[in-house]
Amino acid sequence: MVKTLGSRPSPKKPVGLLLSHTNRRDLMVLPSGEAPVRVPPLPKTYEASTRRAWREFWKSPVAQAVVPTADMTSLTHWAWCLNELAIVLPVLAANRVVQGPTGPPVLNPLARYAQQLTASVQRTEIEFGMTSLSRSRLGLTIATGQNAVRKLQQAPESG
Repeated sequence: MVKTLGSRPSPKKPVGLLLSHTNRRDLMVLPSGEAPVRVPPLPKTYEASTRRAWREFWKSPVAQAVVPTADMTSLTHWAWCLNELAIVLPVLAANRVVQGPTGPPVLNPLARYAQQLTASVQRTEIEFGMTSLSRSRLGLTIATGQNAVRKLQQAPESG
């Protein structure tokens, strides 16, 4: 039996090729200067590590791309998940295995909860450009000085 070329699906394009075709006109430059920033308050009951991550986010250049009225719900959920992780992970680390309902030891049910919280945190970090790759995908770049801004403005547009 002879197979024809039409019987096979076409190979998928590698992800690297898709990412390399960015359009310079979509690039948003975020200054890295230390401009005064108002950090929205969090409940005082939140863990110190959560409050620190919250402050660092709002003081980062990426926060300048945030629309507080539209994005605050997602960002407060991110902070809540970070706080829950800060509470749950030490308990989970101390008791990874617990007595199961039928006798034999089982993985602590908090492990699944921690996994769900981690997934939610990661999704929010991707959506808001909190990682290098997500900033690249969103078309964000952080300028380290006026020289970098001038170079970006003078770069020829691809198109």
